[in-house]
Amino acid sequence: MSTHPRQGTVDTSAIRHHERQNDRKIRGETPQQERRHLENADKAIQKHETMALNRRDAERFFDAIINPPALNDKLRTAMDEHGKRVASR
Repeated sequence: MSTHPRQGTVDTSAIRHHERQNDRKIRGETPQQERRHLENADKAIQKHETMALNRRDAERFFDAIINPPALNDKLRTAMDEHGKRVASR
């Protein structure tokens, strides 16, 4: 752990690197296996965070963003329920 040039800040990258090495040893992985697992995880995340829309659906999606529909009771109820069930990042 080294002190950053700005007083009071610490570069924690060495700590994170050491923790990853320890985790890798516990799992019995080589650095190449770990890298492959991280790449696969990144691909899975990207796959689930990306929408592939045809032109019509893309236009409807962006139109709803630019000109959002008025909130009705059903949408308000759904938003309230979502707020109770899902923790925001």
